[in-house]
Amino acid sequence: MGLHIVSLTGDWCERYDNSGRRRRLGTFAQRNTVLAEGGITASAALPATGINCVHAAVLPGAQLDAAGMPIPTVVAATAGGTAVLHPGGQVVAVTRAQGHSGALLEADGTLTLAPSGNVVIEEGPVPYTPILNSSWRTWLYDTTTSPATLPGADKVLVPGARGTSWGLELVARDPGNPGAGMVAHVKIASATGWMPGDTRLAALCDAATGAITGSGDLATNGGFDSDTVWSKGTGWSIAGGVATKTPGTGSALSQVMPLTAGVLYAITFTVAGLSAGSATPTISGNGQTVGAAVSANGTYTQYLVAPASPSTVDLYGSGSFSGSLDNVSVRLAVADRSYKGKGLIPNGTLQRTPVAGSDVVAWSGFTPAAYLLQPPNPDLDFPGDCFVGCWVNNTSSWNVLFERSAATGAWWRCDNIGSAGGPSTDQIARFYIGDGTNSAGVVLPVTLRGLGWTQLWFVRRGSTLEAWVNGALVATGSAASVGSLANATATLTIGNARSLGANANSSVSMFRAGAGSPAAAQLRRMYEDEKPWFSDNGKAMLGGISNAVTSLSRDPLTGRLAVGTGDGVSVFQGLRRVSYLDETVLGATTSDTVRSVSLRGGSLLISTAAEVGFVGDAIGGKEAIAVGGPRPVGNGFTARGVTTDGMALDLESRSASGKPS
Repeated sequence: MGLHIVSLTGDWCERYDNSGRRRRLGTFAQRNTVLAEGGITASAALPATGINCVHAAVLPGAQLDAAGMPIPTVVAATAGGTAVLHPGGQVVAVTRAQGHSGALLEADGTLTLAPSGNVVIEEGPVPYTPILNSSWRTWLYDTTTSPATLPGADKVLVPGARGTSWGLELVARDPGNPGAGMVAHVKIASATGWMPGDTRLAALCDAATGAITGSGDLATNGGFDSDTVWSKGTGWSIAGGVATKTPGTGSALSQVMPLTAGVLYAITFTVAGLSAGSATPTISGNGQTVGAAVSANGTYTQYLVAPASPSTVDLYGSGSFSGSLDNVSVRLAVADRSYKGKGLIPNGTLQRTPVAGSDVVAWSGFTPAAYLLQPPNPDLDFPGDCFVGCWVNNTSSWNVLFERSAATGAWWRCDNIGSAGGPSTDQIARFYIGDGTNSAGVVLPVTLRGLGWTQLWFVRRGSTLEAWVNGALVATGSAASVGSLANATATLTIGNARSLGANANSSVSMFRAGAGSPAAAQLRRMYEDEKPWFSDNGKAMLGGISNAVTSLSRDPLTGRLAVGTGDGVSVFQGLRRVSYLDETVLGATTSDTVRSVSLRGGSLLISTAAEVGFVGDAIGGKEAIAVGGPRPVGNGFTARGVTTDGMALDLESRSASGKPS
């Protein structure tokens, strides 16, 4: 039936649909009387009649109605786009053929839309003329973290947060430069921390613990040295050390491998002699995960999740594919949670240990034979500004924390230069870069040894290298002589160095890298917001066993965020989860399947599949008591001003009582 707007002060109701706006005749008192609707104002038509989401906000300078009340701006997401209903009666649309499933209008005039059937969130200013969504948006937030993990199309929006059946995404907007905002992905088993700007790698941020040992190559005869093991579809032949396909029917090379269901694997293969068509890696079993089609010669690594144990690995050639495949390798991988979704391959045996009772995990046990490696990845070819960093805990001597290099060409790494004029135990870290000819570095003025968990960021900003420790800029160096850091054959190692065969001998967590240069305020915020994770019992991830976010509610007073899922409610303050509530904790509820949540001040309302529950001391000042933390204490009331002669006037805690004379 479209969108109905009811004016309590005006005693009327209007209905909007895809033909326009009309007013229902009569008053509220006549609401049960069958009355007709008035004439249609066609210029107020919605993109479609079916409404997926409605949101309203009073914007600054809003017009007042006859009763003196400000008129809100209303947005209605439909199957054909989103309509913005301005206080003066003007209706304009942000058109999208596939429609929008969610809409959020914030008091600063920012409009956020969730496209139906898409993995992105669109953001832009409130429009005053009809516009196509691709022309209107100022920024896209990608909500996927892996090509094999597609988020749900259903999206829930509140200021600073998005929810889908995939999980929770937190957003720190930069209104002046939308492309420089930050996002953080949160699930029950992973949390990325803040990813500023164009973050292209976010690894070592999963909750899995215990030893992890590299699988070695799981593909047999990946070099096609003989015509065995691989099952050949129509048109495929194996000879001369390659597998070749002739055009005709689309078909695959297949091999059953001992893969573990739900685990990520790296599939590497080389395409040569390609004259037409494409090749696509897949893993099939109880379902199928499909990689990206490759239509050019080269060596590629793609990361897919196994749907069953064991699974069949297929290299599918399209019907028109004409070329050859070689050097097929399948190895165990660990996830990259950035939007690029390109993981790391463990070598040797490494340890994963919870940090101080947290669900954040530290990686350790690095040796010359035990480290993490990423094959050549063009996403890390940085021609200009870039950043790289992690959390690290160094307790003994070490050599190299991470390095991206090849036998020749550009490189960058964090290494230990020894004493830097002091005792050999100082363990002074350096960020060192080179373009293959010229090099430059920035050296930390303090030792990492004994600092405990420390956040390190190295930034290339124009011709300057910066070193940040725990949110503070501690050193700079000139990189004016160094050109592009792009190197098509470079591999990334964490906990080791390709060139030195050295080891980190440290604990590492939350490794991130990307293009661009984060602002100082962002780097400080990243440290302050993530620091609580590395303290006693600091939690970063969703509680329970469900990633499906069904409802979000943010308290405008405290900024805390209640996240309802298919298994309870997680409450976040910034990036830290401060509380988790399910039927076991609450007692009064019998269901964990949360339909909606509402959080204001000291009150949390939870609607489940079976009942509605009220938590009177869940949030605000009483939250600390509920979760066993310190009780908030106020600072009293202070009024301060300046007199006409410039002297400060401090009224302390005095307040006026009675009427002035």
